[in-house]
Formats: sequence, structure tokens, C-alpha cells
Amino acid sequence: MGTRGGDRMYNALIVFSARLDAALWL
Repeated sequence: MGTRGGDRMYNALIVFSARLDAALWL
């Protein structure tokens, strides 16, 4: 936690899950 790589991966996961949620709701 706190590393640039970890933050980037965590950010990507949030964006991916957000897009998935949007796709499911649409």
C-alpha cells in the first residue's frame, strides 16, 4: 500500500468496476 504501482492498480480496479456497474445498469 502507498506505492505508485499499487495506487495505479487500485485506481484501474475502481475505474473498471465503475464501468462494469454502468454497463450492468444500462
